[in-house]
Amino acid sequence: MNLNIEFGNGVISLPEKALNVLQSASSTEIKLLVYIASDKSVRENFSHEDAALMLGVNTDDIANALKFLVDSGLVSGEISREKADISVRVKKAGERSVTVIKAGNDAPTYTGAEIEAIFSQKSDIRLLVDECQRIFGKMFTLMEINRVISLADYYRFDNEYVVTLFQYAAKIGKPSVPYVDKMGRELYNQGIVTLDSLEKKIKQLEDFSTVEGFVRRLFGMGERKLTSKEAKFVEMWSQESYPQTMIELAYEISVNNTGAPSMPYINKTLTNWREAGYRTTEEVVKSIDKYRQEKQDKRDQTTRKMDDPMEEAILSSSKSRLQKILKENNS
Repeated sequence: MNLNIEFGNGVISLPEKALNVLQSASSTEIKLLVYIASDKSVRENFSHEDAALMLGVNTDDIANALKFLVDSGLVSGEISREKADISVRVKKAGERSVTVIKAGNDAPTYTGAEIEAIFSQKSDIRLLVDECQRIFGKMFTLMEINRVISLADYYRFDNEYVVTLFQYAAKIGKPSVPYVDKMGRELYNQGIVTLDSLEKKIKQLEDFSTVEGFVRRLFGMGERKLTSKEAKFVEMWSQESYPQTMIELAYEISVNNTGAPSMPYINKTLTNWREAGYRTTEEVVKSIDKYRQEKQDKRDQTTRKMDDPMEEAILSSSKSRLQKILKENNS
């Protein structure tokens, strides 16, 4: 196969030794090298923001890629680290010293070369990244790969834990590595670090989401954000595992008794039912029917008590009249 390069109106020159680092360089690092080589003005007035905009990545990606190019000897010059707001520390990976760039959010990141070093020493992490990419259906950027590695290597979540996080994010329609990274850090701070505790937490989140969706439809809330009080009620109802039909019955009772749906009223009704030992809507309906029947029986009994004296008076009067008539007939 013969190939030709269409140079067009210009040529970009790259150092020959770039071939030596292609295997260990990420796509962002290669793109940045071509971008820097494309124009002298880019090199003289290099801007992290301009490069990020041109390559479609963030400034942290540019800072990490630039560090790789400098460390590999492909680029030289004074590099400002202030724009990326990063500091460098050293972390041991096996017997090899690996430089870690520690970002402001405490999530450590690695250069492309360092990622390859970790992959070669921990093949399961490479497989983890591949699986997470498969779940989201896309190739990750260098920064995204860093965040996956940090969950497993820095926060010490096992691979199945990380995979479960990605599966949950994909399930709820949020296939975003930053979202998974943020969720992982929050779970870590909450002490939810085992797969078992994670699965329980996810069930709670799914239950909340289910109840929230039902309550939104019931109250006609649309897509607006729940207020803190509304979210608190939804959280309580999901934690108590109230059936949706029971919540709807309490809703109807609230409207019938107050003229409008009231979450505090509904919550009080649900709490009363729970304290009375009712766990299903059927049990509640039976108790309501029983209450209404007992109430009707009392009304009937009261009516009968009020009617009895009248009946006695009528009977007594009729008896008197009958006796009078009989007496008159005998005389």
